[in-house]
Amino acid sequence: MSHYRAGRLAEAKRLYVGIPSWEPKNVVALNLLGVIERHEGNARRATELIGKVIDTKSDYANAHNNLGLALLMLDNYCAGFQENEW
Repeated sequence: MSHYRAGRLAEAKRLYVGIPSWEPKNVVALNLLGVIERHEGNARRATELIGKVIDTKSDYANAHNNLGLALLMLDNYCAGFQENEW
């Protein structure tokens, strides 16, 4: 998480990409990987990753917010605003 917080997204992404294979329920890592994908302009991939987080932990408010932002990037305003109001 220190790479992410320091803005070293490429380094953080390299670490987070491997986590789902050995710890598939790590919602923090999957959520942050989704955020990185969104920052890189890959909103569709971000929604897939963050959707897995919400499937695993439906009460993870930060994931709902991040999903909403990714949906807004895809011009899905109705769903995006609903996720941000969650």
